[in-house]
Amino acid sequence: MSTERIAVPAGALLACCCLNVNAQEEAAPVELKCDYRVNPLAVEKEQPGLSWMVDAEQSAFHIQAAETEAGLAEAGLWDSGWVQGANTTQVLYAGRPVPPAARVYWRVRTRDAAGNVSAWSMPAWFEAGLKNEVQWQGAKWITCTRERAPQLAPRALMGPWISHRPNEAPKPKLPLTYRHTFELPDKPVVYAGAWWGTSKPTPVECRINGDGAKYTFGAAAPNYTDFAFCLRPGANLLELKLTRPPGEGDVSFGMRIVFSDGTEQLVRSSMDWMANKNPVRKTCDYGAPPRGEAVVYPLAPLPATWYKRVFVIDKPV
Repeated sequence: MSTERIAVPAGALLACCCLNVNAQEEAAPVELKCDYRVNPLAVEKEQPGLSWMVDAEQSAFHIQAAETEAGLAEAGLWDSGWVQGANTTQVLYAGRPVPPAARVYWRVRTRDAAGNVSAWSMPAWFEAGLKNEVQWQGAKWITCTRERAPQLAPRALMGPWISHRPNEAPKPKLPLTYRHTFELPDKPVVYAGAWWGTSKPTPVECRINGDGAKYTFGAAAPNYTDFAFCLRPGANLLELKLTRPPGEGDVSFGMRIVFSDGTEQLVRSSMDWMANKNPVRKTCDYGAPPRGEAVVYPLAPLPATWYKRVFVIDKPV
């Protein structure tokens, strides 16, 4: 049996390989957004910004938009053609005007510096909002007329009002810092909602183990935050700093800590606290005269106000 051998020039092999590589399609754009949102409703701008992400370096892009997903190939609303540029963020929609409440489907493909064209992206969409009084059809702004009772910090959680001793007041313009160290068991914390209030308006910083935030809410108003990510097993240092303390500088504090196994632990203001490294005194129990309770400010979680209207539909939607 004879065997025939065919010689193929090396250049031809290289050309074939190059053709095969160039024929490969670039990955399609992903993470399509309109005005930084995914498939948003009620878009008010006439020319919202379109964005996407690509793996390769982009040298040009091509956008198509239509009234339906099936109609994207015809691009009835907009066909940008190839636009030179590397921009992938807030490319302004430049198609036909979109009627109110209408949905626009769009897709994009890109080209790199070597001329490789990506596949079309998966379709995305945005929906136009109502942009003038005619489109709103006479709708009016409404609000709740019910008198809302003041929202108070949870009384069962808060510790007593405490203050520095009369002869240990801080010097003028110097801060007053309350400190307390507490122990936690070695198990995960899933929630640590803390409330703290001051008897008079003053900027307050609340930190646990050095982490926290600065709040500037005022008279008899507690602040609220969740310190779950600041806590650790063992000793924890709580600091409540009044950067410009009023005369008496009374504070009340309460924190409910919930662990992953469902158990709880409370941390409250008490006589164990220190004020600028000196013992504190108890002014009164929380809710009792003369300090009473503290009214909640917006950062604290409040019940929502619900609006509803009963209406009848007399034909299929």
